[in-house]
Formats: sequence, C-alpha cells, structure tokens
Amino acid sequence: MPVRDKQMIRLVVTTAIYLVVMGGLLFGSAGRLDWPMGWAYMVILTATTVAVLVFGDREMLFVRAGKEKGAKTWDPLLARVSFFLFWPGSCVVAGLDYGRLHFSPSIPMPVRLIALLVFALGLAFAAWAMLANKFFAKFVHIQTDREHIVPDFPNSP
Repeated sequence: MPVRDKQMIRLVVTTAIYLVVMGGLLFGSAGRLDWPMGWAYMVILTATTVAVLVFGDREMLFVRAGKEKGAKTWDPLLARVSFFLFWPGSCVVAGLDYGRLHFSPSIPMPVRLIALLVFALGLAFAAWAMLANKFFAKFVHIQTDREHIVPDFPNSP
C-alpha cells in the first residue's frame, strides 16, 4: 500500500476517533442520549469535518495533520494545549449542564436555534477557507516547499 494511502487511512481513523471521543464526552457527561441539541452539534461537527476530508486537497490535509515546517516551536505546543482544554472541556461542561447539574438558565428555543445556526455557519466558513486556500495551515508560516510566496504590495513599508 502506498505511503499516502496509509497516511489517509491514519487521518480518517484519527478523525473518526476524535469525533467518537467528542460525542462520548458530550453524551457521557450528560448521562443521556435524548438530547436533540447535542445531536445537532455532533451532526454539524461531523458533516463539516467529513466535507473537509472528502473534498480537501490531500496534500494539504497531510500538511495540516503533520508537523508543519517553518512554524515557531511554541505555536504547535500552544495549539495542542488550547485544543485539549477547549474542545473536550466544553463538551463535558455542556453535557454536565444539560444532563445532570442544570446550572445554566433556561434558554428559549429560538435563541438556541440561532446559536446553532451561527455555529454551523462558522464551521462552514472555516471549512470553505480550508477547501479554497491551498496554503491554509494550522500555523502561520511561509510554505516555500509548496511554492508559497508573500506578494509585494505597492506602498508597503
């Protein structure tokens, strides 16, 4: 099996594990599965993630999934710490709030639906940016190995 096929399989498996873990944290901390907004959240998250995997440029997917050359050493560390604190933490807090502790005030359904729409639009915008920009990366750096250049703008200092 070619190396790129193995990388793609690893990327798909890692992504599936991530989605299952997020769903497990969300519904596990809630202690219940009858949560329509939780399911809507997971469907939107899964749909945008799968869209990027299916329609994304394979080379760029591998670049985003791996260690990026030229990134500052502190950038990947900061990204990992914030990722592992934010996503799992927010799923656990939301699940505990909905299913067990009920510490948030009741939010009217129209407001929840608007928030869900904004979430979906935000993820769709991020997915579109990843699909449209072949240099979209996790960290800021010039990808000289991929012929990435910064244009010289007139009147720039």
